[in-house]
Amino acid sequence: MPSRAPHDRPRLRISLGLNIAVLLAVAVVAAVGVGAVAWWLLGRPPIRAAGRWTPGESFDFAKIVLAVVGGAGAVVALVVAYRRQQLGEAAEQREEIKLFAERFTKASDQLGAEKAPVRLAGLYALEDLARGTPAQRQTIVNVLCAYLRMPYAPPDESESAGEENERRRQELQVRLTAQRILGAHLRPDDAAEFWRDIDLDLTDATLVEFDLGRCRVRAARFHRAEFAGRADFAEARFDGVAGFGLATFTGVADFGEAAFADSAAFGGAGFREWARFSEVRFGADAAFAEAGFGWLAAFDGADFAGAAGFRGARFREAWFTRATFGGVAKFTGAEFGANAEFGGVRVRLDPPRRPTTVRLGGEVVDEDAYPEEADHDFPGALVVVDPPAENDASLPGRPGRWGYLSSAD
Repeated sequence: MPSRAPHDRPRLRISLGLNIAVLLAVAVVAAVGVGAVAWWLLGRPPIRAAGRWTPGESFDFAKIVLAVVGGAGAVVALVVAYRRQQLGEAAEQREEIKLFAERFTKASDQLGAEKAPVRLAGLYALEDLARGTPAQRQTIVNVLCAYLRMPYAPPDESESAGEENERRRQELQVRLTAQRILGAHLRPDDAAEFWRDIDLDLTDATLVEFDLGRCRVRAARFHRAEFAGRADFAEARFDGVAGFGLATFTGVADFGEAAFADSAAFGGAGFREWARFSEVRFGADAAFAEAGFGWLAAFDGADFAGAAGFRGARFREAWFTRATFGGVAKFTGAEFGANAEFGGVRVRLDPPRRPTTVRLGGEVVDEDAYPEEADHDFPGALVVVDPPAENDASLPGRPGRWGYLSSAD
């Protein structure tokens, strides 16, 4: 059952009589206050003692009483109308929640149907439901992700016939449709169709020809996911943590010009073909420890604002030309095959380190410790050197002092 939106929480109810009494009291206090202010502004004239009661004064008093009674009646009518509107809105909201729950349940049930056309109908029903209920879009995306996380066996392309193989082909079309729905609504190009602030959880999912190019998501979890065919994340934006740990990319993995605002974890990931990270912006730490690159790993022009961890990574061929390393760069134990290019790399000479608290036996022994190693560790004979004296050690728009990579030979 979908969770309630924040504005769906029950409100504190006050009885009708108390509402009327409070409003009348406020009106009396306001009238007395206005009268007192007017008396003060008029110079506080003396209040004369009442003389003989005349018929004219009786008539004026009756008019005042009628005006007060009429005003009180108007207040009561206003309160009653307001409460009637509240009750009507609450009933309408309950009806909307009930209708959403019915449609959501029906569409979710369709995803479990045996026939592929029924499952496709369920996907399109969920998409239409998300269009009309923005507060429940994350819930619907969670259902789509859960479907893609279900166990999946691809069709055997060498087998042209067979009932089981036909069922697998149909299931592939259903999964491709679910992927297309996600991609279509996570691209900010079309403001009317864009679903903002969405988290994706595709842990352990099997994704075929997955396309999130130019998409924008909040947090994304692809741990242990298998990407069959091309995986397109070019120009994607990740506003939260992005996790691709132990993921497998069987085809081209294109992250070119993507932007990671928070940490990006690719530890233990396997790239069988070209892995393109050209011009990627890593706004925080980027972890590629123990990752394997079976073909070209292109990090040319990549910007690592935080720590760059490539400990134990395996490269067949790697390009890091024109890359910038703003945090500690670690290539300890990394293996390089045919070629590794690091031309034009800029490295921050004073990378920031995050302090941490050290405890011993439950007691704080150091509130400002720096366990992180501050020295860069680049492969082979590459060392970080200060810029020539005639050159500026700064980098436009970036703090700190910046040097270059050079061969120690």
